[in-house]
Amino acid sequence: MKRPTEALDPQLSGNDRLAPSGLNTQTIDLPSVAAEGQPRFGMHDDAEVVRGLLSRTEWPLIVVAHSYGAIPVTQVVHELPNVLHVVYVAAFQLDVGETLLGAAGGEIPSWWIVNEDIVNADRAADIFYNDVEPRAAAWAQSRLLPSSFAAFTEPLTAAAWRNIASTYIICERDQAVPLHAQEVMAQRAESMQRISTGHSPMLSQPSELAEIINGVATQY
Repeated sequence: MKRPTEALDPQLSGNDRLAPSGLNTQTIDLPSVAAEGQPRFGMHDDAEVVRGLLSRTEWPLIVVAHSYGAIPVTQVVHELPNVLHVVYVAAFQLDVGETLLGAAGGEIPSWWIVNEDIVNADRAADIFYNDVEPRAAAWAQSRLLPSSFAAFTEPLTAAAWRNIASTYIICERDQAVPLHAQEVMAQRAESMQRISTGHSPMLSQPSELAEIINGVATQY
């Protein structure tokens, strides 16, 4: 349901906040997220796009995976020897055979609007941006696109966190991924951090999020 967030201005960019540690950043558009009427793709298609992007560099990589985006990341990054660490942010750190819908209890959440093969978000401002400054929240909401329902029902066939070090960042005020669910999934990570934010800390507390990512990077 979401495209990767971009900065509202250069002072807020993730790259600027991570650059002091010598880190460069790049985001990716997942094909399962597309406008209505466009071709629909699933989780395994997303995983192939992630693989393609990451395989184009030989530099050591730390992959930051947010929300649903963690699922295709978990599916594929263990196959890439230059991936050193995965940081899960309010994310679905799933195991083999699990799906996003299954992790949500097997029932469609009340805020999902499902129309045939696509999913939109109802009450997106409250669910995704409950602690984000209104102008930034409006900008982010304007970029939302439907997700493919198939992406939420395709099971993982691999779990990268079993082979690669990981950190889970629990967002304690998240309205999209319940706190209890995050705490359960975080047990699969090697380390855990907590921040008092909603689902989109990259918009509400970007400095705090960048500090955690920088801390991970200093281990390598």
